[in-house]
Amino acid sequence: MDQPRQPVVLVWLHSVKNRLVRPRMRGETFRKWVSRNMDSSTLATLLDVFQVILGIGVTMVYFYQNWSKFQDVAETPMVRTVQRAIGVFFTFDYLVRLIASESPQTFFLNTMSLVDLATILPQWLEMAISDDSDFKKQANALKTLRGLRFLRSFRLLVFAKTAKGRQAGILFLTVMNPHILICGEVNSGALDFFLRQFLHPNNINWKDKVVILCPGLPSNNLRRILLNSAYEQRVVYLQGSAMLDSDLKRAGAANARLCFVLLNKLSTDGDRNDTASNLLTISLIYS
Repeated sequence: MDQPRQPVVLVWLHSVKNRLVRPRMRGETFRKWVSRNMDSSTLATLLDVFQVILGIGVTMVYFYQNWSKFQDVAETPMVRTVQRAIGVFFTFDYLVRLIASESPQTFFLNTMSLVDLATILPQWLEMAISDDSDFKKQANALKTLRGLRFLRSFRLLVFAKTAKGRQAGILFLTVMNPHILICGEVNSGALDFFLRQFLHPNNINWKDKVVILCPGLPSNNLRRILLNSAYEQRVVYLQGSAMLDSDLKRAGAANARLCFVLLNKLSTDGDRNDTASNLLTISLIYS
């Protein structure tokens, strides 16, 4: 007997869900599943784009309000309602990311998280303080922080497809977020061990980006590590030489918080390893 067919709408919704949200892995807690989807999924990308649009909208509303003050025009109820709706959305997004993060303290101290918090709090303070309060003017002065929401537009750099666009994204990464640089003989075993230790949630620097600079293309085993869902949003692989100034600039070596030179400990030529290590170190120092 044929099984009853599901409604077309339910089938469509199920397919959309599979495209937007990553499936929950076996043994994965709900918090980790939410954290992974908020960090590296199609839904997370769409939310980033939506927040960028809202951030630009908030900035425009702020400029509109300042212009209206000079013209002695009262704030309309529609503008006030829009601001509150956007504020509720930003607050909800911030709380979800904070609760789902593996290290709430690290998330709270992250640069972009502090920017989000600085743009969320003034609106709630403004709503909580009455118009006849002595602190009303100080609360209104905090409105200037809303313009920081425009910084979220930099998240659109992840859509860069060209080499120049990716390099611009790397440049942004090195300026706006702390990162470390790895060069030398990077093999799959050494990189896997390094990433598991350095990006462990107990490490205070686990949110740092990792930029790998190697002369050749990644091997199949190395590519599997780079495509791991735990690392793909944290690690950037660049093909280039640490002996060339142009490649070091592309990797942001001068702005790197830490630089690591990996060598092959199984090499039979120790002198060659030492020479290569010294040359790479000198190149990094004078980059």
